[in-house]
Formats: sequence, structure tokens, C-alpha cells
Amino acid sequence: LAALFHVNKQGFTDSIKTRYSKKKQIVIDSNVNSFLEGYNWTKENIKKTDSYSFEGIKLPQKKEKLIITGNQLVAQAALDANLAFYAGYPITPATKIMEILSKELPKHGGTLLQTEDEIAAIGAVIGAGYGGKRAMTATSGPGFALMTEFTGLSVMAEVPAVIINSQRAGPSTGMPTKTEQSDFNSAIFGGTGDCPRIVLAPTDTKSCYEAIVLALYLAEKYQTLVVVLLDFFLSNSIKNIEIPQKPSPEYLKANIAPNIDDLKDYQRYKLTENGISPRAIPGTPGGIFFSTGLEHNEYGRPDYSQSCHLKMTQKRFKKFNCVLSEAPKPEISVTGKSEFDIGVISWGSSAGAAHEAVMSAQKQGINASSFSSMMISPFPEKALIEFSNKCEKILIPELNFSGQFAKFATSILKRPVEKLNFITGRPMASEDILQKIRDM
Repeated sequence: LAALFHVNKQGFTDSIKTRYSKKKQIVIDSNVNSFLEGYNWTKENIKKTDSYSFEGIKLPQKKEKLIITGNQLVAQAALDANLAFYAGYPITPATKIMEILSKELPKHGGTLLQTEDEIAAIGAVIGAGYGGKRAMTATSGPGFALMTEFTGLSVMAEVPAVIINSQRAGPSTGMPTKTEQSDFNSAIFGGTGDCPRIVLAPTDTKSCYEAIVLALYLAEKYQTLVVVLLDFFLSNSIKNIEIPQKPSPEYLKANIAPNIDDLKDYQRYKLTENGISPRAIPGTPGGIFFSTGLEHNEYGRPDYSQSCHLKMTQKRFKKFNCVLSEAPKPEISVTGKSEFDIGVISWGSSAGAAHEAVMSAQKQGINASSFSSMMISPFPEKALIEFSNKCEKILIPELNFSGQFAKFATSILKRPVEKLNFITGRPMASEDILQKIRDM
């Protein structure tokens, strides 16, 4: 091909030398010679019948790129964001994250623990979070179901923990090697009692990096559970992306530690204006406190009174008032118009297909726009309502049977929406969304 299209062979030989730079010189030379022999043979023996040529064309300088999967990028993001502890149990499609971290995390001074099951994994993560370490686990639907009771402990005891749920088709063991978006409800509502948590859902491979950095930061700062919803498609699809920028310093250490005055009469669950209490790491002089899954007072001591349960529930919810200000803004397609015939609202891995379908619809003269948000809980309700008010009709495509996100969005919008649901086990296709837009 290099010979047929008159591509400068120097670039190829340089790439070969780089690719095999760790090999012996004889290996490098043999590969370079093989390329040159093929190049010269093509020049001498194959007659070119078209006019296409790259001769003399200088390609623009581009930023360095990576060819990478979502799982690989998740592992890299965790390392860059100062992950200190990972516990997990192998499960498709999340296992690759643990495989990578088992090799790389110890090199960064961290610890990886393969546990006997998912219950032990989340227990270990919460234990590490209690000890002041950034901790994370990754699983899929069946494993996430086992972790549910511990998610409540993370919220009640206000211990940072990050769970990645790479969704697969379910329920139960389901179809381990097929993709689906059917754990939306369990991610947001799973557990007992009023159990608020942060939920993020990256929309493409590149945003997997941002989601993990943000998850570890938010878990530590807001002292709570953060769930990151991937799926089989996002975890395993290979993409060519620009190398992500490393996290800025403020994302690497977010714990709000108690000051000297706080430690004179330390209240681990002190009532504050924003709901975030100063968190002493065990071993801090004067920072002794009780930590329990029981309802408790400011000192962590069990207290079942009506007044205590009310003020502590309010405290746990109050923390989330500030989360949206730190989250990425929703992605809205820009068309220059103020009103639309059709608005497509999507989440997770379906967002890419939705945005692509809307762009195709616009080229066909259909007045459409799209909306997606990485932040799922708390959801940017104001932005969603503002978008909805500009649209005559709303379409919500997703990969589950019952339209879980559509029902959630309807509860916010208080208006009917058109649903497009697939449970084929394959990723959402932009052509299917485009056809639905045409039919509307």
C-alpha cells in the first residue's frame, strides 16, 4: 500500500524501528528489510491504475493518540487519580480492570486484593476507605446485587467507596458477553431506606477516564458511595483517542480534615452548612469516633430518636446539593435554533448513537437536537427541563426492555415521551434511532 499510494517509506521504517526497539538489532533489521523488499517488489511488479497518491503531501501534526479499550482507560484513570486500594472478584465484563491493576497498582504503591466473592470485595473497599485510602472495585450486575447491603453502609457511615458496574444483559447471570443498560434502577435506587449516592455514566471510551477521576474525587470529598455505570460495549470497544490530560492537583486529594478546634470535641458527623463533616482518618490524635451502620448522632453513637434520624437524613441528602456544580455539563447538540420538533435524550453508551442519529437527521432537514448527561444522580434536572421545553416531541432510546431511564426522565419532565428500547445484546445503532426520528 505504501508503494501503490506513494507514501514516504521513511515513516514506515521509523515506525518499525520504534515498534521493535526493545528487540535485538537482527530483529529490527529483518523487519525493516522485509518492508523494503515488499515496497520495492510492488513498485516493480504491480501496475497502478488509479490516480490516488500521497506523494509530497505533508500530514498535519496531530496530538499523540492511544488505541485503547474502556476497561484499559478505567484502570489508567484510577492509577492517575491516586487509587490506593482495589478489591474485586472476577466477572465478565469487568475482569480486565482487575487484571491490569494487579500488575500496575503495586508499582504505584497501592494494594490489590482478589476476594472470595463480591460481598467481601466491597467490604474490603469500605474498610480501606474508612482508613483514608482511595478505594475501588469493579463488577457487573450479579456482583452489584450482592454488594447492595454494603452500599447502604457506605452512605450511612459516610465512608468513600467507588463501584464500577459494567452492565451486561440480565437478570441473574443473564448473558455475560452481551451488552445492556438494565442496571439503571439498581444503581440509583438499590438498597434499603433513603440511600442517596452519586451515579456517573460515561458516554464513550474517552469519557471513561474523566468519570473515574471524578468518581474517586467525589467519593472522597463528599464521603459517600459513587457508582460508575459502564456496559459490555464501553468496557471492550477499542477506540483511537487523544491521550487524556492527567488530573489537576485538586482532584488528587479532596478529604476535608478537621482543624485543631474540631478535635477539641470531635464530632465525626458534625452538622455543617453543606452537609460535609470534617473527616479524621483513624490514628489522628483527638480524632476518635464511632462508625456504624446504625442511625447515629454527631459523635457516631447510635441514636434512634425521631429528631436525630430527621437531621441526619437531611445531612446525608444536603451534601448532594453541591455535586452538580462539579460535574461536566450535559452535552447538547448545537444547531443555532431555539426550538426543535424532536429532542433525543440519552445516557451511557447509547449517547454516541443518539448524537450521530440527530446529526444525520439534521442533514435530512429534520429539526432535531440531542441531550445527554454523564451525571445520572444527582441528575441535572433544570437543564433537562429547559431542553425539554424547547422540543415538541421527546425520544429516549436505551438498551433495556422497560425504559428505565425514560420512566425516570418522565418523573422529572411531567410529560409523555416516546421510548425506543432494544435488548438484542448489541450496542445501540444510530440507524435505528434515525428511523424512529423519521417515523415521529
